[in-house]
Amino acid sequence: MNARNGRAYAAATAIACLAALAGCAGGPSTAASQTADDGIHDGSSIASSAPSYMTAPITGEKSASSIADHIQQYLDQPRIITAYEKPILEQARDNGGITAKQYEEAWSHFRMCMAGKGHPSLTIKQYANGIYDQGVVTYGRQGAPSPRFDDDKSDCYFEIGVLNQVYMTQIGNPDFYANQSEAIVDCLHRNGLVAKDYTVQRFVTEKDARNAEGLPAYSFDLRDRNILACFAANGSTFGGVGFD
Repeated sequence: MNARNGRAYAAATAIACLAALAGCAGGPSTAASQTADDGIHDGSSIASSAPSYMTAPITGEKSASSIADHIQQYLDQPRIITAYEKPILEQARDNGGITAKQYEEAWSHFRMCMAGKGHPSLTIKQYANGIYDQGVVTYGRQGAPSPRFDDDKSDCYFEIGVLNQVYMTQIGNPDFYANQSEAIVDCLHRNGLVAKDYTVQRFVTEKDARNAEGLPAYSFDLRDRNILACFAANGSTFGGVGFD
């Protein structure tokens, strides 16, 4: 790993610590890991304002009090903020969030960055709620991409990574639940995608089981594009499932 990519990797790790709803050691308490979360916090009572489907021992703990607070947590970590992102984040903090137009412009910035590195033709996975999946960026032309494709993709994503994370939270977790499973279930309820009595604990139980395809044995349709969109907006994706 060269020095440049080493810096990008370190910054990406810091972004993940803030975006993951349980913080890395020594970092701000923005949350529990979105990639290795068991869905339950021990030893805490449910927040009094939490919906009924947040049943004990689910906590209802929040990672931020408002979108301004959420954005400020990133701005307080200047080493992970790029020159492109800083003015947009400051404006978003003061104006109630990142707009859909700013989000699309950020991904246009990513595409231009990649084009400047010799990758002009890209396909980026996008979900029904408009969220792009930075993990599924493919080279659009015939033939294999440059050996530097993955490194260049990481460098270009670093330019917009915080903007992407903030917008994902706005769409998928506007109440800032600090636990990924809670955030996903809340998104499913807000969009009318599960029954009113569907709880976080049931979600966790289903997530830990596996069906014949090796996927979590959810009682809802994991191929539903709107359901996948809730997962994606909360940092959990399933590759090509449900994507045309």
